[in-house]
Amino acid sequence: MPYLGFQFDEKVLFEAITKAITLTPEDKGDQLLRRQSKLNVLLEKRFVLKGKMEDLKTALQSAEIIMELTPKDDPVLAYRLTNLANLLAFRFEREGSADDIDKAIECGEEAVKIASQIKSKDDDTLEGRLLHNLAVKFELRSQYTGSLADLDEAISKSGQALKILSRRCPDRLLYISARGNMLAGRFERTRKLRDLNEAIGTMEKVAAEIHKNEPVRPKLLDNLGNRYLDRYQYTGDAADLGKAIEKSKDALRFQDAIFPRNPDSGKYTTSLAKKYAIRAKKTGSSWDAFQMQTYAEAGLKHLPEGHPNRAEALEYLGDVAMFRYEHEAHVTPEVREKFNDLMKGPRKANARLKNGRPLTRISIFKKLGDIQMYNVEWKLAAQMFTSAINLWPRLNLHALNREDVEFVIGKLSGLGSLASLCILEGGGSAKEALLALENGRGIIAGLVISSRSDISRLKQTNEQLYDRYMELRNAVSSPLSSRDESGNTTNDSIATAISRRDQDLLDLERVEKEIRSLKDLSHFHTSQSVAELMRLAQFGPIVCFNATERASTAFMVTTSGIRSVLLPGLKYEDLQTHVSLLVRGRSITIGKSSDTDRRNEKLRIILGWLWREAVEPVLNALGLISFKTPARLPRLWWVTCGLMGLLPLHAAGSGWGTSRENTLSHVVSSYIPTFKALAYARQRVKPLSRKLLVVSMPNTPGFKRPLRVEKEVKEVKAHFDSPVLLNSPSREEVRESLKSANIAHFICHGTSEAFNPSNSGLVLTDGRLTVRDLAALSLDQAQIAYLSACSTADNKTRDLVDESIHIASAFNLAGFPHVVGTFWPASNKIAERVAPKFYEILNEGLQKEENNSDVVARALQEAVKSLWCSNNEKMGASGERNISSDNVIGWAPYIHIGA
Repeated sequence: MPYLGFQFDEKVLFEAITKAITLTPEDKGDQLLRRQSKLNVLLEKRFVLKGKMEDLKTALQSAEIIMELTPKDDPVLAYRLTNLANLLAFRFEREGSADDIDKAIECGEEAVKIASQIKSKDDDTLEGRLLHNLAVKFELRSQYTGSLADLDEAISKSGQALKILSRRCPDRLLYISARGNMLAGRFERTRKLRDLNEAIGTMEKVAAEIHKNEPVRPKLLDNLGNRYLDRYQYTGDAADLGKAIEKSKDALRFQDAIFPRNPDSGKYTTSLAKKYAIRAKKTGSSWDAFQMQTYAEAGLKHLPEGHPNRAEALEYLGDVAMFRYEHEAHVTPEVREKFNDLMKGPRKANARLKNGRPLTRISIFKKLGDIQMYNVEWKLAAQMFTSAINLWPRLNLHALNREDVEFVIGKLSGLGSLASLCILEGGGSAKEALLALENGRGIIAGLVISSRSDISRLKQTNEQLYDRYMELRNAVSSPLSSRDESGNTTNDSIATAISRRDQDLLDLERVEKEIRSLKDLSHFHTSQSVAELMRLAQFGPIVCFNATERASTAFMVTTSGIRSVLLPGLKYEDLQTHVSLLVRGRSITIGKSSDTDRRNEKLRIILGWLWREAVEPVLNALGLISFKTPARLPRLWWVTCGLMGLLPLHAAGSGWGTSRENTLSHVVSSYIPTFKALAYARQRVKPLSRKLLVVSMPNTPGFKRPLRVEKEVKEVKAHFDSPVLLNSPSREEVRESLKSANIAHFICHGTSEAFNPSNSGLVLTDGRLTVRDLAALSLDQAQIAYLSACSTADNKTRDLVDESIHIASAFNLAGFPHVVGTFWPASNKIAERVAPKFYEILNEGLQKEENNSDVVARALQEAVKSLWCSNNEKMGASGERNISSDNVIGWAPYIHIGA
């Protein structure tokens, strides 16, 4: 029988150490401190086993006191620092406070420093163990912040640890395996194959050396199989997929040998089913489909009823059904009916399996929806997609790092669009369809908004209830912990874990109900109602598009109702073509000056198409097309999620300044990612103050040509009494200054990343102020962010087109209700004219006591229009040469985002 870990009898141990503390005389300070420290270690272990926040809180309070009382030259300080570091890291995983993980790393580094000074010939393991512990902390921070530097540091520290540790260290092989996972994680970020190859080589080495009866062997082999799967998905080498399957088979074989008839076998059979599913889809092999079914059914057999991991097995059974359906030569009514009967099992089972991990259940519901769409069952498809959307609020943002959230949402993108389409095709109302569209888009921003409004309000109102809610939400989002206190997994421990998970779900529902009974929290984690969407239209209509391969629809929200209009001329294929010309690859907005006329002509063709097929029908339906220019143009908000949000709707049409066949002649346009984001921006609007921060970067590392900033800086500052100027600042200087600024004006380079949009940002002296950096800010006094930089509202990420992740939207979420951004790189000459004119018109509007929100959007539109020349007016008021309105590349990138 293999060694399975020590028996952790918490009751006996806690009683013993507590009694020892009670009996320790007050004058025996060292003994008391040592015993209190041991109690803290026990609290840490119990928290790991049971996840009770009370244990973590108690241990952290005690650890801080213990650290204050421990002499700096005491050798035990290294152990106590490590205990505190671990506790801080656990709290960081639960609550996401950057201060916690930063302090955890500081404690870990100090512990390593002390250990390096006290190591002896008899024990060379302490420094190595603490180095590995520190590496894990760096890896954790990297996972949450996306810092590649932290991941590099984690890999470096783990390498140092392995050099120090002797081969007889019992955990050495596990540390090697952990380093392999870190390397694989770096591959996910950099896509450098050498990291993945080294990870595989490292894990192969461990697999060869580890004892065949070692309890962690099955997990190690399955991880190795997953790494081969990663390499297959990157290179397409079928041999790697074969190795992935073989390693997972070995994992299952050793699992059954070491732990016969153990419920954990279900995890490994399901892992095999996943790999066979990938190969069946690639090869079309009926044998692979049969193996997928065999292992999925085995997973259901091993995993008892109610086990959350049954969701994955059900997902692959659904894949089997879809495989058979797709490979039928002729889909007769009889085959379709048989298929529907076959799909009822996974559909009902997933609906019942409430204790499954939310992300897994979302994935299953999406697959089921895809299948029902394929089968032209619109109402059933709509049910599946809306069921998936309704699970989003159960996700714990702090349980995933931002890249993981983006990756998962990217794989499941389009839920709102599909649900909305299916509702309308199934005879549903425009109201239902729009709610589904809204609830399935802008998930990442929605999670941030919820954490800053609902979650922060809950913490302020009732901290105890907040702690309980966060604890339960983390519990239901985490993998099922089914080991008993000895480290074993048995039928009894599985049953206990399932029962505990079911109780957690019931408790979470009860706590959510209790939260909604509190003042100002009645809508806690609930979607917006139709009435709330209509109230948002009090300052002007809101328009949202849903373009799909089957049909394109515009939803129009006014204070009197929600309507939809079908757009038959808005073909998805044409939309993709135009988006590709503007956003994907080499945009027509970028090129040599000698080629400007040709590129402008292409853009005018797109804008003309956009007017005819989308904007004009919408404005007509809203009654906003007029033959005479009104005294004051009405405002209109374009919701920008989806492909339509990548196009300059505000500039659609032709004959700007000479005809009325364009958007600018009828409305003042603003953009917003979602209705929820609009409500959030409106909440943050305050009377406009005049405290200005100007950030300029005349010379930027990595850019050859300097930016002409002097003229724009001088003329923008002239409109304010005591502006603050940061010339070539660091990221930290800017972050700190933003805390007190009402208006922030940036004159610098901006970069937009397609594969990692959270790394998009404004380039400063020591790197980028990224979307990720801005997501960590919550600025209460902020009002206007003017981003005189390139492509700040550019969203190049195909899989996250429903998320509107770009620099400008990040400033919105950071607290700025108004943001001026650009769809594509703006001319330096034009930028230094638009910005001063914007502030001139803004000040005029404020002096007239116009509505704050109105005056910002109107000031931008008028500032842009002031660039145009007429036949008799080639020069602007300040002597600069005006541009033709046909030069749409020059004037059209500027947009207002927000309230």
